[in-house]
Amino acid sequence: MRNGGGIMVIVKKHLTISNCHISDDFEMISFKINSKSSCLNVVSCYKPPRTPKNEFLDYLEKVRLNLDTNEPIVIVADFNINQGRINGQCLKEFLENNGLKTVVSSPTRLCVSKFKSNGSELDSSTIIDHLIVGDDQSIACEVIGCPFSDHKFVVGAIEFEVGKPIDPLTFYRNLSTANLNQLKNELLKADFSLMDKLCTIEDKWDYLKSVIFEKMDLFCLLKQAKKKDNTNHNPWFDSDLQSLKNKRD
Repeated sequence: MRNGGGIMVIVKKHLTISNCHISDDFEMISFKINSKSSCLNVVSCYKPPRTPKNEFLDYLEKVRLNLDTNEPIVIVADFNINQGRINGQCLKEFLENNGLKTVVSSPTRLCVSKFKSNGSELDSSTIIDHLIVGDDQSIACEVIGCPFSDHKFVVGAIEFEVGKPIDPLTFYRNLSTANLNQLKNELLKADFSLMDKLCTIEDKWDYLKSVIFEKMDLFCLLKQAKKKDNTNHNPWFDSDLQSLKNKRD
């Protein structure tokens, strides 16, 4: 493994994930997205340029065979293997042997090589980032330029039926007029003299916050509820503000 770097996979909260495995030998993460009627296996991996390609692909094949080959799969990979050149033959064989196909057809890396001997430059374009699915699967794919790297973004969209998203939970306080008046009266009684004995502004601020939140927990209890998309729980978003919002252009 390299020092630093690595890969990361981000999924939406409402998705059900299982069989998550992070390889100890290669930069590779595999997991399954589940729904009531279907599932989708996902593998994300990166092969550094110096890692032997056959060794890496052999390991990826083992990961593939450990999954149910009858289930759909998506492999998102930076192989550092150009499928359009001779050294890409091993990738072609890997795909054919496992009933897979890559859907990326445009160059994903553009670079300029400079030669010190004669000062000349050579432009090169390669397809080394891949989006791979089963032979019988369909997926939309697009290669998009990246402003901060010579690699481009590879974006894919696949049809997959998932359950209805669960309304996220949110925390709120009842900041009614009566509760705020009680909070104000309690804060007026509080002893803040300890702040004078604290040295740094950070310590003073932490102490002030702790006193305020301690009092708020007495009169403005923290509650939890499901947040609807069409509901705004901010305490200042009252009926008058909602009315003004509805009248705006």
